[in-house]
Amino acid sequence: MNKMYVNSISNGSTFEIGDVEHAGPRTKVIAVQQPRTNYKDEDENITFSSFSVFKEPLPEKPVYSPVQKQTINHSPSIHVNRINIIGISTSAIVQIGGLGTIDSEVRVKHIRILPEEQFEGT
Repeated sequence: MNKMYVNSISNGSTFEIGDVEHAGPRTKVIAVQQPRTNYKDEDENITFSSFSVFKEPLPEKPVYSPVQKQTINHSPSIHVNRINIIGISTSAIVQIGGLGTIDSEVRVKHIRILPEEQFEGT
């Protein structure tokens, strides 16, 4: 590989070069967006258990029958000219190489509290 550039990696994400048997990134996020400067004590009481999105069970994974396969690598190396990645975020994986299984989960609760004057006259 001649050049690789990754600008940012965040929130439980992975940039992996090489083979991996299993990857299982997990991310839970509560984002509160509101236009104010002073914060009240009630803001500290926001927890993951306050929202059903974090308590709900994940859907059942489909059961796959094993597949017989044979892989022949004519070259043990991966060659590319350039990789340019702007961002990898929220339990994402950029994998250069083999990956046996992946089991990722992202749960986000984004709360926007808008000022009342925004609704006046509508």
